[in-house]
Amino acid sequence: MAKLVLLNQPKPRAIFLFDCVSRYLLMKKDFEKELRTVLDMVGQNIPVIGMLTFGEIGAYSSVPLFHNKTMVVAAGW
Repeated sequence: MAKLVLLNQPKPRAIFLFDCVSRYLLMKKDFEKELRTVLDMVGQNIPVIGMLTFGEIGAYSSVPLFHNKTMVVAAGW
């Protein structure tokens, strides 16, 4: 699905990745495989920066919630 969204947009100038550290600990070797898949979808010549986090906070129905074991990918145009 994400690849379809990217196909219908201009090429982003940068990609930002925020990944929960608990996913890294849980997935072990598969973590790198998943990261490689995301980077392959983005393509070459697009700067990518990211970091491991201690969970993410996001709103659903205007109520802030704590999300754990998630990856957030943001594209900057």
